[in-house]
Amino acid sequence: METMGLVRIVPETQGCLRICDLPDDLLLRILILVPGKDAVATAILSKRWRYIWQMLPKLAFKDDRYSESFGWFIDKSMQLHKAPLLISLVVELGEHCPADVDVRKWVDKAVNHSVRTLDFALLWTGEPTSFPKSLYTCGTLVSLSLSNQILVDVSFPASLPSLLYLDLLNVVYKDEDSLARLLSSSPVLRELDVQRRDEGDNLKNFTVKVPSLELLIYVRRGDQQEQEEDQIGSLVIDCPALTDFSIYDDLGYYCSLTENMLCLDEVYISYVPNPDGKFLRCLSSARCIRLYLSESMVTVT
Repeated sequence: METMGLVRIVPETQGCLRICDLPDDLLLRILILVPGKDAVATAILSKRWRYIWQMLPKLAFKDDRYSESFGWFIDKSMQLHKAPLLISLVVELGEHCPADVDVRKWVDKAVNHSVRTLDFALLWTGEPTSFPKSLYTCGTLVSLSLSNQILVDVSFPASLPSLLYLDLLNVVYKDEDSLARLLSSSPVLRELDVQRRDEGDNLKNFTVKVPSLELLIYVRRGDQQEQEEDQIGSLVIDCPALTDFSIYDDLGYYCSLTENMLCLDEVYISYVPNPDGKFLRCLSSARCIRLYLSESMVTVT
């Protein structure tokens, strides 16, 4: 045991004291590497740590234990958070989380703090939840990922001038117009990842019309035998700058590409049973085409 002035230091605690002596910006860099709920929990370590986490520019909350109280924990954390700039917010709520937690309020706060990356996965069993209008008019948003029990409702003019990356993973859409408004509001969108839910997402026809899009991944899983003729919709891709796209479609949708898509470089197709003539002509400009037939893959260059 050593003595420093009037303070007695136990060797086992010297490391802790040295960390507490670090400036706030270094402590924040440490907390950024810690899971969100653990970063918030550091508030109980000492008076020195009580408010540090509140200035974190990145927050990530993932419900690994699917706790019923996790939504309340996030709500309190968001209320106490005071950083003027929130670079990213990642939230994953499990199936046991009550569906009445106010996720809209969290999104609003993130937008008001100039969020750049927003990633929400609502895995609960409640009805799909719509997000506030502010999300679809956020000028700073660069990356947006929406997953599961989220209702994409864009019934108003939208504007996402900075959005480069968009993931729509098993969400539900209010209607085809909502999808069209969302995509048309993103003039610089580069990458789009779409996964459509087996049980339906309110859309029969899915149209991707994005002049700036360079990469598209489209996944539609399900049982083709259960689809009736009048339920078979279409997939239309109108993206003249597109260079890479992948299609995984089990349900027999009619797939169409516009003839202005002359930049195709690499194409992956697992199953497209109803391609039209334009679709086949567009593929002729691709440098590499990968076709999966049953259990084998055929590569055409």
